[in-house]
Amino acid sequence: MTSEIGLRVGSRIRELREARGLSQVRLASLVGKSAETISRVENGATVPSVTMLGLFAKHFGVDVVELFHSDTAGSTEPAKAVSVEDISELAKLLSATERQIMAGVIQLLLSNRGR
Repeated sequence: MTSEIGLRVGSRIRELREARGLSQVRLASLVGKSAETISRVENGATVPSVTMLGLFAKHFGVDVVELFHSDTAGSTEPAKAVSVEDISELAKLLSATERQIMAGVIQLLLSNRGR
């Protein structure tokens, strides 16, 4: 089953991989996954876990949030913001503990708004 968020993230991961001249096999080796998993992620058939997103971000040298935006270099249009629906869809993939951490991060962000 593909989803909009899965397609968006997969497309971005493919863009970053190709921009760095990496094959799916090499990226798989770097993040400790199979080339088949990388293919499924890039095609939107699999939405990567939070842990996997962190590994991709680390190896591409980007923030995790950048995995949710298409490459807009040279574009006059701003990158599409991550929607509440996107966040909700990702939250469904988290364990109960990871959701608690996510809620804590959101509360921390909200508490820092007034500073």
